[in-house]
Amino acid sequence: MKIEIWSDLVCPMCYIGKRKFETALAQFQFKNFVQIEWKSSEFSFTDLRKTVLYIH
Repeated sequence: MKIEIWSDLVCPMCYIGKRKFETALAQFQFKNFVQIEWKSSEFSFTDLRKTVLYIH
């Protein structure tokens, strides 16, 4: 399975999401079959206020 993750290096919410993803992946039974491709992006914090973020 390939997972593409778009993230802003200075965004605190992106960091929290990254850590939660890493924790979940470590517990995933088939983690050896997961290919992760990290992509960088610069998010506008003005736009983030208009977006609902779901981090579980």
